[in-house]
Amino acid sequence: MDFDDARTAQKDYEATSIDRQAAIESLVCDYELVAQKNLPIIDQLKAVIRDLEAPLKEIRSSLSEMMEPGEKVETPYTLVQMRKGYMRTSWETKSLEGFAVDHPEILQWRKITEVDPSLAIKHKG
Repeated sequence: MDFDDARTAQKDYEATSIDRQAAIESLVCDYELVAQKNLPIIDQLKAVIRDLEAPLKEIRSSLSEMMEPGEKVETPYTLVQMRKGYMRTSWETKSLEGFAVDHPEILQWRKITEVDPSLAIKHKG
């Protein structure tokens, strides 16, 4: 490659670099216009969600008190299920409990956490 070829290659690179930068700037401008146009809608949706949070917390709390673990209530649009509580062990239980039969000293490092029953509400769409 001689000097003229190198200069031509550099000009081609600079031209495509300018084209790429212009395309990026155009996309950023388009994004900002769309975001500004939709900002009021997004703010309205956030307000609606905030307004619904308190009543939904009350409903969830009431359902949690009324339902028994394992109980389900299903409608055409919603599934409400009170999940059962359980004990959570934070190690690979099968292998290490088998190992602990011969080495009970490792049981001091076992951590068991009780998981309380919890309510699940699923929208069926």
